[in-house]
Amino acid sequence: MKILMILPRFPYPLHKGDRLRAYNIIRQTAQYHEIYLFCITRKKPSPEQLEEVHRYCKEIRFFQPIWFSILWNVFGNLLSGKPLQFSFFVFKKAKHQLRQWAESVHPDHVFCQLLRTAPYAQLFDVPKTLDYQDAFSMGMQRRYKQSKGLRKALFFYEFRKLQQAETLFFDVFDFKLIISEHDRSAIQHPQREHIIVVRNGIDSTYFTPTTTVKKRYDLLFVGNLTYPPNIEALHFLVRQIVPRLLQQNPNLSVLIAGFNPTKSVCALASPHIEVWDSPYDIRTAYNSSKLFVAPMMSGSGLQNKLLEAMTMLLPCVTTPLANQALLATPDRDILLAQTANEFQIQIQRLLQQEDLYRLLQSNGQHFVQNHFSWERESQRWLSLISSR
Repeated sequence: MKILMILPRFPYPLHKGDRLRAYNIIRQTAQYHEIYLFCITRKKPSPEQLEEVHRYCKEIRFFQPIWFSILWNVFGNLLSGKPLQFSFFVFKKAKHQLRQWAESVHPDHVFCQLLRTAPYAQLFDVPKTLDYQDAFSMGMQRRYKQSKGLRKALFFYEFRKLQQAETLFFDVFDFKLIISEHDRSAIQHPQREHIIVVRNGIDSTYFTPTTTVKKRYDLLFVGNLTYPPNIEALHFLVRQIVPRLLQQNPNLSVLIAGFNPTKSVCALASPHIEVWDSPYDIRTAYNSSKLFVAPMMSGSGLQNKLLEAMTMLLPCVTTPLANQALLATPDRDILLAQTANEFQIQIQRLLQQEDLYRLLQSNGQHFVQNHFSWERESQRWLSLISSR
């Protein structure tokens, strides 16, 4: 079968959650079908990046928008009542190029990743799949509730328009995927139970812990350091949790690692806190740290960083919000906290109680390895399209 995959970003390198998910779905799908990949990207992929993805694709095309087109889209989408996110990913010229290419490819199936690419599906009269991945409206709802003034109004507008679009495009697609039951519950469509939950997986052969690296840091946070929910979590960690821990442990050390840290993230560096513009091999950060802390207060979907940390034998402390998609068992696989005081208590427990530390190391790793497999999760979708 010829599958045309439409992505909002080039799926490599793997330093964002949507890229990680797209790359692994492509890798699994390529074992059974021919993939024709079309990406929206503002930065042309390097030859090395193209070569890596081309291993799994019959052909790759991409569209590079210019800023004038994006600004024009913003104006047009405000007038027409469409989500502003569409301004960055949906373009008339891209539709024209995609339609022309498809006339020569004759795809049997179209796969759109994220709501941002859903409008392109309307060009095709073949079976189609939408991978919502996350319920974007749910994450935007949390952001507007936490904001003030003009930002609050802007986020409220985007929340409402995303919620409408999630429902509208449901009926355009034959199959719908999403990353968790919790995200599925946020889609406001009467038949949302038909959305197939396809969770992320973990490459446990790659994320393998080593005992040869010294544990230089007590706490670790890893993630996309331009993503607002991650930045919010880091400010909460550094300004409210770490000062409490330093009162009991003056030698506490913290590592923040991720791609392209913003100025506000870089400004968090101190004698107790290091900020890495992450090395290509993020395993260095995991192997150098004792435990993982993710005080996520907003956002949606499944936190890949928790999967990676648990596989790398780092006990994790996170929020009930982050665990809604993960579904780990508290006090057996993971520790949960909500307030700064609760985080302080849970972190101190792990730093002081060796038995608890070892228990969460073992249980956390087993939990992820038993429940998160790219091959198994991808088959939930592949078996359906093959039966059509």
